[in-house]
Amino acid sequence: MEAWNQPPLSTVLGSINRLCAASATCSDGRGEWFVVKSDQFPDQVLFNRLQAGWSQIVPAVQRGSFALILCRGGANSGVWLHYLSTPLLRSEYLAGCYDIISWT
Repeated sequence: MEAWNQPPLSTVLGSINRLCAASATCSDGRGEWFVVKSDQFPDQVLFNRLQAGWSQIVPAVQRGSFALILCRGGANSGVWLHYLSTPLLRSEYLAGCYDIISWT
């Protein structure tokens, strides 16, 4: 079974889908980085809705393992979910919700 089909990631992805009718596509093949898209909402609105519902989307015990990022421009613009599944990833990246101009 692939990593993104296992809890807690599958729980978070399911909550994102239920809250915003959004889908997430794994961009790295490892189950760490996901692009989140919605047919109903543009990226800014989608991010705002997900950020407002973050406490409903990510269980409190898992909040240190997820980041939601709106990247406004550049080749990788969009709404991203970053799954910080290991202690190393949690030490290298911040969990929570972030609005950035670009990755560079």
